[in-house]
Amino acid sequence: MPRDVFISYSQSDRECALELTARLEADGLSVWIAPRDVSPAADWASEILEALSAARVMVLLLSASSNISPQVRREVERAVHKQRPILPVRIEEVLPAASLEYFLSTQQWLDAFPPPREPHFARLCSHLKSLLSLEGTTATAAVIAAASASPGAPRPASVPRPATEPSARQRAGTPSLERSIAVLPFANLSSDPEQEYFSDGLTEELINQLAHIKGLRVVARTSCFVFKGRREDLRLVGEKLAVGRVLEGSVRKAGKRLRITAQLIDCADGYHLWSETFDRELEDVFAIQDDIARAVAGALGSVLTTGSPATAGGTQNVEAYELSLRAAALMRGQTTPAAIERSAALYREALALDPRFALAWAGLAQAMVWAMLYVPETARQAQAQMDQAIEHAIALAPDLWANQVVICQRETYRHHWQAADAAARRALALAPGSDADGFIGRYLLSVGRATEALTLCRAARATDPLSGSASIALQIALTILGHDEEADAEYRRSEDLVGQRHVAEHTALLRAWSRGAPPATLREHLRRYQDPVQMPVEAELPGLIEQPEKARQRLRRAFDDPAYQDSTRQFRLAVWAALFGDVDLALAALRRAYIDLQSWTSMLIWLPIYRPMRADPRFKQLLRDLGLVDYWRASGNWGEFARPVGAEDFEVI
Repeated sequence: MPRDVFISYSQSDRECALELTARLEADGLSVWIAPRDVSPAADWASEILEALSAARVMVLLLSASSNISPQVRREVERAVHKQRPILPVRIEEVLPAASLEYFLSTQQWLDAFPPPREPHFARLCSHLKSLLSLEGTTATAAVIAAASASPGAPRPASVPRPATEPSARQRAGTPSLERSIAVLPFANLSSDPEQEYFSDGLTEELINQLAHIKGLRVVARTSCFVFKGRREDLRLVGEKLAVGRVLEGSVRKAGKRLRITAQLIDCADGYHLWSETFDRELEDVFAIQDDIARAVAGALGSVLTTGSPATAGGTQNVEAYELSLRAAALMRGQTTPAAIERSAALYREALALDPRFALAWAGLAQAMVWAMLYVPETARQAQAQMDQAIEHAIALAPDLWANQVVICQRETYRHHWQAADAAARRALALAPGSDADGFIGRYLLSVGRATEALTLCRAARATDPLSGSASIALQIALTILGHDEEADAEYRRSEDLVGQRHVAEHTALLRAWSRGAPPATLREHLRRYQDPVQMPVEAELPGLIEQPEKARQRLRRAFDDPAYQDSTRQFRLAVWAALFGDVDLALAALRRAYIDLQSWTSMLIWLPIYRPMRADPRFKQLLRDLGLVDYWRASGNWGEFARPVGAEDFEVI
């Protein structure tokens, strides 16, 4: 039987959904809600979709859980397809995920928080009854308009601003699909397959240039490159990336000649909004990039404000440009010592040709950051080279957001928190889209500002929904805040994404261990976890899960083993010591990793596995020696995990 209201919700929000159902039915509205109204022995999915098609209005409960629920997404898709009105109701302070923004991009939402919810639900019920009395109302826009006009109705919500500098995407708001674009990897039609780096580099340059168009949401590189070499229906591409326009094309490079084709396509109907072929000399590649970006901007009714590659920290030297493209492509593919060394060598070759190539200096600095993490034996040399590269990059292009990100990473490594904070704010102010959000989220986690970090990590995932790196940053933030259910859901979503898996597998293992998962489950997580920095002791741990004392003895021997005397391995020893209940070893390894050896993964000191030892005087001293206490007092922002006690002392929560 058709009902007035269909309630779409995530399973973790079931209590709230039932509370709303009871309130609506008490006021005489008929409600369909699963699983209560699914007939015995019925096909679950079919009955839900039939009920949704017959309902007069869908009420969508927006929360962190519904944002990542495949079932909720399918229900929203069905409602849009059947032209059912959708009334989004936020029950938590979250923004719609990218997968829902595609369908809700033109809509506002209503708030039903903070608790108690009864007053919110009462007003919601009142105006729903008035809406349903409007015969023939089928458009969601009409529902929202009526909601805003109804006496006593909840007011449309405003986007919450994070305490830190908001990203460009958050400042601009969420554009409609017509104001969103993805640049798919340009196909390499050259006879030499090794020229792939050139077509990929052209694609990335276009992404960077289009990101400077005010009010345009541009999907980040990683998500766009998921579709490399695949011929997919553009409607599906638009749906997966939540965009209305796609730019695609091809590159043919023969000697010093280039032929580049480009076309801008509407995802809804496949209509070509603009297309052109460029036959030019190789030296004209920079002008071609500008021409394509300006043509796309014109087709979208916008103005491109960026300048030429030289004014944006780039180069006009084609050979140096090609070398930097090869270096960047190598670093994106792997983080082995050989790849890092070769990438750094290519950047140096490019800089020998053009010492004023600021982006190459920034790339070299980032390569040294990776060397400090993945080649810990050379960390001190890498740090010196990173410092030198940063100074050159800043002198040449102080307003390059990538430079500010690397500075933030360097100052985080040095534990100069106020300098890192200044660089973070500068990066967010300069970066187009949400490019800097994931990087700065890691810094915020380091100083304990985890809720702010989570906001930025969510924004980074929205801009780059198919990026493994963005997903991992979000998983870490969720794990640190104790949102294990959502972290597990994001972990499952990330299994097919591009990127290395070892960090995701490691944090998933920590969550499972903390929940008391059985040994078989822990061994499976350990089997999946393969870190590029090898530690022989980790290969022995699966057999010691049920023998904690033997595990502790083995970890203590590793702590003093010369092969483990670097920040990366010492931090991981601290993790295992905490998991196996050796507090003394965990604190000693943390101190060696972060104070003696200056690990730059300081955000991980807030992992929940260390919560039992946060009250220990040695943990508090670690925070003092890291400079965090001085930073908290100077900034007045103590984050989630610490608070002052008088003028001299503090406590860790």
